[in-house]
Amino acid sequence: MRKIIALTTLIAAGSSLAQTTSTTEVSTSKKTLKERIGVSWFAEAQDKMVGNSEEGVDGVSAQKDVEVYNSVSLSYEINEKMKAVFNPRFTISDAGDDRMDDHDLRLRLNGSYINPNIYTSLSFIVPTSANTLNGDTFDGQVRFYNDYTAKIDNVNTITAGADIRKTFTKNTPGDVSLYSILPYVSYVNNSLSEKVGIRVDYEGYLSQNAGKDFNSVTIVENGDRLLVGANLKDVGPIDSLYPYVTHYPQLTKTTESLGIGAQIFKKF
Repeated sequence: MRKIIALTTLIAAGSSLAQTTSTTEVSTSKKTLKERIGVSWFAEAQDKMVGNSEEGVDGVSAQKDVEVYNSVSLSYEINEKMKAVFNPRFTISDAGDDRMDDHDLRLRLNGSYINPNIYTSLSFIVPTSANTLNGDTFDGQVRFYNDYTAKIDNVNTITAGADIRKTFTKNTPGDVSLYSILPYVSYVNNSLSEKVGIRVDYEGYLSQNAGKDFNSVTIVENGDRLLVGANLKDVGPIDSLYPYVTHYPQLTKTTESLGIGAQIFKKF
């Protein structure tokens, strides 16, 4: 119960930070510099139901009680199909001496610039975090993400995508895997209303086996997860809220493989 209260408090705190604004869609060529600049915030608060000690459970690495991943996107609209995004990120946890961890800076080109029906994001991960700089092995990463959303009928929607990643390293042995692919599938049913739906997500993580053919891949340990929850839109000042129960298929014990969390998105 303590962890659920803490998780709820963190979500509520994030909600209170958001302020509503209104925008009118016009062509990019007619927009002022201020109108081309956008700010959005994504956060994911998650908590594993067990394994919150330093030792974990049965050798499984433990997660701190509650962790909140934050992603702030500062965007500039280049044209109607493309935005350049400056994306600082960090994680806040409620346990340990170091309660805030910064992540490497992400620079992105987002939009439908390859195909009008496909959302594309080309990302460059720049080594800027303290952990990366101290480790002196990670030398950057390129990510190429694409997804397509299909409307099955008036209430059912499915999105399928994949994130292909190429990692650059230094001072590491030659058998380190440098390529990975992260498949993603999301299903939403809005039978209840346009603003309240049932949502099911699957997130995978496949790593190319170093020294093998490119199609030789392995599922990353504990890298895939299944999320089931409510897809809520326009919740107060929040654009979207997705509280969920998550399941890690590779963990066999129910108490180890289940968790709770929530994803929050706000466009300012």
